[in-house]
Amino acid sequence: MFRSNAPKREPSGAAAKKLAALREELRKIERSGWSEKTGKSVALGLSEVDRLLSDEASPGLRTGCLHEFAGEGAEAFAAIISGRLKGPVLWCADALAGSELYPPGLSAFGLDYRRLIVARCRKPREILAAMEDGLRCRALGAVVGELSAGVDLTASRRLQLAAEKSGVTGFLVQSAWRDQVSKAPPAGRRKIAGAGRSGREVQAKAPSAAFSRWSVDAARNSDNAAGTMAWRLSLRRCRNGGSGAWTVKWDAKAYRFSLVAEAADGQVDPPSEQSSGQRLVG
Repeated sequence: MFRSNAPKREPSGAAAKKLAALREELRKIERSGWSEKTGKSVALGLSEVDRLLSDEASPGLRTGCLHEFAGEGAEAFAAIISGRLKGPVLWCADALAGSELYPPGLSAFGLDYRRLIVARCRKPREILAAMEDGLRCRALGAVVGELSAGVDLTASRRLQLAAEKSGVTGFLVQSAWRDQVSKAPPAGRRKIAGAGRSGREVQAKAPSAAFSRWSVDAARNSDNAAGTMAWRLSLRRCRNGGSGAWTVKWDAKAYRFSLVAEAADGQVDPPSEQSSGQRLVG
């Protein structure tokens, strides 16, 4: 009743130009809110990825913005980026998770646990409130929030605006292990909203004001050296229009990424049985 079966008309040349001009205007409006602080970036050390994320003058992941990470390596990826930012890091942990955050374990990802401030929250709204307060504090370098469910557009917009105003970088983390915990909550604990759906599913479907949205999935690590792990890094959406996927290896001794050559048929090796983004516990 509300849909027409009539074939869609392709826009004329003039209409297509007008549409392109409107899109460019929207991009300018988005960029107009970036302050000097939010105009900076932190490099991943992967030139191909860094150039895609930002311009040549400041390649890398945009700081002073909100970014979303989902998947087995989401937590570790947030720790790596946070470790490269100056200042204390507020980590809003999920107190109902099946295991406790182990701060010294973050050192393998370049984040000194002595820079860490851990806020243990029992509800998603407490995590979001703590994140927003943290993002308003210019003394912090980064704010990380663990969530088992997707964040709605209003909540993500509040976090993004707080990050833009202060220049503090925010990371929303949805790890795969947390999805498994939420499917079978301990006795006496109610199921968290969004349980039963993977963080990737929630992230892909829900609209968000985050500057970028990523999937960080475990990949087979052909390098058996101690302290190395591999991920399939997928940039699902970026405000500048960039997207892509890469298999990367993390060297915990050198604290750096490197690209892994793709297979001849363009396929990626399947994930190993042991997740490379496992919970950082003692």
